[in-house]
Amino acid sequence: MGLLTSDLPPAKCFLAIAENTGTFPLKLIESHNGSKQVDLITTSTTFNSSIKSLTAGLGSLHTYTIKCELRTFLSNDFLDNWIRKSGINIILISETRLDHEDVYSIIDGQLVLSFTKDTYYKAGLLGQKSKSSKSRFIVKYDLRDPKLYESKSFERLRWASENTLTDQLPFAFTIHTSLTPAPDFSNARYTEIKPIVRTIPKAAIPKFRIPEKDGNVSSEVYKEEVQEWASSCYEWSSLVTLESPQVHVHSNVDSYLSTYSLLDPEDTPDDITLVTWKNGPIPRSYVLALFENLKETPSNSWYMVNVMGIEDIPIAWGSKEHNFLTSGENNYSVTKLMDNKILSLKIVNGKDL
Repeated sequence: MGLLTSDLPPAKCFLAIAENTGTFPLKLIESHNGSKQVDLITTSTTFNSSIKSLTAGLGSLHTYTIKCELRTFLSNDFLDNWIRKSGINIILISETRLDHEDVYSIIDGQLVLSFTKDTYYKAGLLGQKSKSSKSRFIVKYDLRDPKLYESKSFERLRWASENTLTDQLPFAFTIHTSLTPAPDFSNARYTEIKPIVRTIPKAAIPKFRIPEKDGNVSSEVYKEEVQEWASSCYEWSSLVTLESPQVHVHSNVDSYLSTYSLLDPEDTPDDITLVTWKNGPIPRSYVLALFENLKETPSNSWYMVNVMGIEDIPIAWGSKEHNFLTSGENNYSVTKLMDNKILSLKIVNGKDL
């Protein structure tokens, strides 16, 4: 019997290093449309001395879950109070599967409908064929464009939402706002996403400095060394997020179970703080606000921010269609290094390229 093989394109990781000018990597953050979890990692000393106060003024994340029809979000009340109102950023997504179900999302006023073929033909809306699947179609509307509401395309959308797209779907949406009290939405379950702060004592820590180039090493070999170092830092941060005992300097995990060891750690272990935001979709405006505040951290300190994207989001990066494939991953990581440079890693689904 032959080996099972797959012709699916693998996910790719893009690495970039730049000076910490205050603008890098804002382009990366702005291009990512929504996340399900954000993790901030730094030393406890840095967190307590500067970052703790910086994360206090990010605004509130109000999350709602509800089962309803699409037309609920096309009502004048919802559009006026949640989409077109200044001071509010919203991310909304149906909690359905992108690989075989209809998925709806609203991100910064952009409504994206990812339809199965049967639903698309039933809806009668004008869209485009999926570039990666013969059985899916994509329809888009800019709900913040005043001209949309004067067009026949919006009339058709509203008619379809009232006559053909009438299935009740589970939705989750999050509002990022500085307005108080929290916006009210009847019949929805409400929670607030608050940072979860944990401390990991005496952790082995990577050297958050770009490896120096040995004069006898070729540029190609040095590039591979930098890639290995960056990959090691990211692997370490993933274990920190899981609060794995393997990050402790005196880890007693049986080597038979795991052969992990940190590549070239610092000589002295340190206490680290892990801050996590999760349990609801997180708009990019919140991540942008976090990075704006992190600009105030001391130049000789380090931090890592790992962002996990929503697997079933119809549009993950920029305006490109997202595909689930086998995992739907669309993640990125940003690290401020000790030499005041920025390291970024962008993980892209193979069919999203």
